[in-house]
Formats: sequence, structure tokens, C-alpha cells
Amino acid sequence: MHLMKFSAENLCLCKATRRYSLKKIDFSEFFYIITLRIFVAKNNNMNTYISILRGINVGGHKLIKMDDLKLMFTSLKFDSVKTYVQSGNIIFSTEESNLKKLEERISSEIKNVFGFEVPTIVMSSDTLERIIENNPLIKDPQKDIWFLYVTFLAEILTHFDTETILEKKQLDEEIEFTSEAIYLYCPNGYSKTKLNNNFLEAKLNTQATTRNWKTINELLRLAK
Repeated sequence: MHLMKFSAENLCLCKATRRYSLKKIDFSEFFYIITLRIFVAKNNNMNTYISILRGINVGGHKLIKMDDLKLMFTSLKFDSVKTYVQSGNIIFSTEESNLKKLEERISSEIKNVFGFEVPTIVMSSDTLERIIENNPLIKDPQKDIWFLYVTFLAEILTHFDTETILEKKQLDEEIEFTSEAIYLYCPNGYSKTKLNNNFLEAKLNTQATTRNWKTINELLRLAK
């Protein structure tokens, strides 16, 4: 709809006398402004989230095309849906603020649409940004960022046996723990480390999903 010049005369609002005249109102413009205000108000209530799925499109198992995944997220009435690479990374917006409800809703719909269960972790863009900024391993300029990984956790860590994890660390590998995520440096490649996602899930007794440093930073860029 064409947006015309909006002025006090169009509305005929006389502030001095608090009187309104409808004679000069252009109703097409009036309803456009109302619609625009509703749209802006709705978007001001929107929250941006990143959803990372565990174990899809790996070794020919749990295959999901990103176009189909995007369509599924759109069917859930999520807005501004974007996907990144085939491992299952989705950026979306919604008025819902309960992360657990979002995770359950997404996982349930994946089961309904694709026929298999996929663990899902949802976080806000602010949380992802904080996790990136809190990575202690990037402070060392000698480390190649291509070997940096982050394991995201479905539950906040409270206590666990650190020693049983550290004893699996191989030469030149590093691992750092926080309550929200685990930071890994695997200079021999993630495929060769024993500190993999399955191992950490078992030792920490929580679902987890791992992404490389490039993917994580790109997800934050897309979410902004």
C-alpha cells in the first residue's frame, strides 16, 4: 500500500481545543498507520533464538533437508526462520520466552513430521553471544581457531567428576568447563578426540550438542 505524507492536517487533530474532525482523514492512510503500529508492536515483543539439533544428517541417519526443516519451523508459527549448514542449526523469532517449551515443541514436531526423535537445544542470541565471549581458549593467539569446538548443554552443570573426563584428554588437547557449555581445543581433529559428544553426555548425564567455532560465530551473525 502506498504510504502518503502523514501530517497533523490529515488527522485534523486540534490539540488546542481537543476536537477531532473526520472530514479530512484519508482512511487508507489511517488504516495503514494502524497496521504499521500493530506490526511494530508485535516485532518489539519478538525474541530471537537459535535451535541446534543433535545427530541429524550424520552417516546417512536421521536425514532432514534444510528446506523441509525450515518449512516445519514456519508451520509452528515461528518468524524469520533461517537455517545454516546441514547439521541442523535454525535461527527463528517468536513471542514465546520459555526455552523448555520451545525445545519440547520443536522436538515433538520433528517426531511427527519426520518420524524420529531429535534432541534439541534452544538458546537466545544473548546466551550464544555470552558463550562465545566467555571462551577462555580464544585468548591464546597460538591456538588455531579451526580446532576450537563448543559442546552446548541441555542442563546447567552443577557437579560432575572432572578427573574421569580429563584423563581422556590426549596430547595438546584442552578442555574448559562452564555451567552452560564446554570448550574444546582438538588440534588433531574432532574425529580423533575421545572428548566427543557421546562421551561428554555420558559423563555429565545430560544431553549435549557440539558445533565448531566457525559455525557458532556464523549463527550469532545470522541472529543479529
